[in-house]
Amino acid sequence: MYDSTYNLITIDPGTSGGFVLRHTNSGGISPHPFVSFDQVVSVVELMDRDALTAVIETVHASPIMGTSSAFKFGENYGQWLGVLRALGVTTYGVRPQEWQYGLPIASDMKGPSRKTALRRLADSRHLGFGITLATCDAVLMSDWAVNQMSVGKSIGKLIS
Repeated sequence: MYDSTYNLITIDPGTSGGFVLRHTNSGGISPHPFVSFDQVVSVVELMDRDALTAVIETVHASPIMGTSSAFKFGENYGQWLGVLRALGVTTYGVRPQEWQYGLPIASDMKGPSRKTALRRLADSRHLGFGITLATCDAVLMSDWAVNQMSVGKSIGKLIS
């Protein structure tokens, strides 16, 4: 199920987010909804961590989140960083505004309709991979990261 030759992992750190393993050369992807950090550790431990790069979306709590939701969101983000650091994975952070720039989605679209549009776009780019609302951001972020690397641009701010 998990191929140890994937060399990029992109992460939507929300509790209902997901991650994508990707071969940057072949474009092959393996999207996964987030289940638990045990799942993440078992996947990453199978990989060649010297060749693996992580890109995680750096987001902040929004004013519309309740306090417990904001706390859980921050806790999940911090756990992702802790797992990646403990496993020795070079990690970059990228803001949603950066990786979403230029996507053919109306800038005034918000909430569930925006998320649905992102899923449809990711699914149209990667037919047959079963892209879900949980994995669509990570899929599109991986597309962005591969494009950035192919033209020699930054994939975000180095975190670890």
